[in-house]
Amino acid sequence: MKFSADLEAVINEKLIIRINELYHDLENKLYHDRQGTWQVYEQQIFRKLAEPYIKKSCPVTCLDFGSGTGFVAMAIGDLLQEKDRLICTDLSQKILEICRQNIEGQNYLFQTEYVKMNGRRIPAENGTVDIITVNAVLHHVLDLDNFAQECRRVLKADGMVIVGHEPNGDRRLPWRGRIIYRISQLIFRPSTLVFPLVEKSAGLETGLRTILSKLSAGYRKRNIMLEEISDTLLGEGMTKRRLRGVEVQQLVDYHTQNGFTKSYLTGELFYGFELLTWRSYSHL
Repeated sequence: MKFSADLEAVINEKLIIRINELYHDLENKLYHDRQGTWQVYEQQIFRKLAEPYIKKSCPVTCLDFGSGTGFVAMAIGDLLQEKDRLICTDLSQKILEICRQNIEGQNYLFQTEYVKMNGRRIPAENGTVDIITVNAVLHHVLDLDNFAQECRRVLKADGMVIVGHEPNGDRRLPWRGRIIYRISQLIFRPSTLVFPLVEKSAGLETGLRTILSKLSAGYRKRNIMLEEISDTLLGEGMTKRRLRGVEVQQLVDYHTQNGFTKSYLTGELFYGFELLTWRSYSHL
């Protein structure tokens, strides 16, 4: 979906930060509950990715950028020792409280801090962090160059960044693969075929949301949430009109449409970093 010209004109970092804060404030526990078995599988992957680089012989300071409901903490929690320190950060104070509840319910040994961040500055002093973990967060960040610079600022000389679960811009199917993919969608997930039409038609989107709200309490709650976000942004003067639901979602997941490539992440964004591990499948 491409943004309309009037919306494109008002997109800036302040808007992207604010819409993500509102979205995750309102979603909070719903986000954790709807992950299900996907989250367990992803945590196993992230744990295997991080395990070789978490030093057991000396205290480690790990900063989780965009902690959400505690995905990273629960993935690596049993790898961290009593003197290790985990700083959980997020734009949303409400989702950070869910994170706290999830972590404290596990009886981990490590020291934990919970810090609401402002979206631009990583809340740590220069050269004090051993590991920065970033899981399913980069696609929410508009100014990625600033984020990379902040990583360089807070990391120790031998520090590292572990990035996981980002949309894969390198993954391109040949035309035969795209046909097979569409057929499988039609069979197993027919509702996804409606999304491109909804993105192009405000009237169709309104009609579909009305129908789904009547059929499902979950859809109804989500539609109310999207409307509340739109009304708040308009009331704060950050937009000049009420946003459609698909526009809210696109702004929240700003980089998802194009995704990230290996050459961009390793050659442009994190230039000067040594690549230790790389793996990809439907996402990075």
